Amino acid sequence: MTNKEIVSLLLKIYPLNEQDKWDNSSFINNKIELSKNVLIALDVNLQVIQYCIKNKIGLLITHHPMYIGDINEQPNKKNIKKMISLCKKNNISLLSLHTNFDKSNKGMNIGLAKKLELTSIKKNKNFYGVIGRGTIKSNIFNLCEYYQSNKEIKNLKDKIIYICGGSGSNEIELLLDDKIDIFITGEVKWHVFNNSINSDKTIIDIGHQAEKIFIDIIYDLINNNDNKIFKIYPEQLIININK
Repeated sequence: MTNKEIVSLLLKIYPLNEQDKWDNSSFINNKIELSKNVLIALDVNLQVIQYCIKNKIGLLITHHPMYIGDINEQPNKKNIKKMISLCKKNNISLLSLHTNFDKSNKGMNIGLAKKLELTSIKKNKNFYGVIGRGTIKSNIFNLCEYYQSNKEIKNLKDKIIYICGGSGSNEIELLLDDKIDIFITGEVKWHVFNNSINSDKTIIDIGHQAEKIFIDIIYDLINNNDNKIFKIYPEQLIININK
């Protein structure tokens, strides 16, 4: 599978026109380099691009785009323009799949629900999150930045669970009156957690980096013997920066 074929496959599964209006999922520098090296990462930043240059990466696939909105309104627009320039100079094509990935049946929240071994999984209409039934196992807390709950951990068995990667505070606020026992998401505003106490709900914040499942999902879709595929997880990037 060539890099061009990889891009074609991913855009067929996650069309750019299915992203939210505010989003910036995109394909930058679409003159795809002949290099077969591919890197999958959660984010694109200068450290990731430097890694691409060092490892002769021709195609960089990320979940989060370089920026959201107008580039001229970004507080770090100099760094953004530098990243774009480095990509062009070093023949690095960048494909970012954000909200179009999150919404997909082969995307973020279905993937997280399956990882938690939920059953009866279904998408919630007009929302990103999905609903399923299952038991919260103790190993989920290894993923948490912090844990928020008004119930005991031992009481998290055979529950109706709503999961939304990234920031799910807005969805939680709208669904607090629904028949959902547990909300799992990557970011929770404090007032949302506080309101959940009145509605007798459990909220678990597993941190935004839980979205790193994107890397594994994309890898499984494109992995073959023709390409050398690299992966960078958030933890690896933090270690590299601190060296």
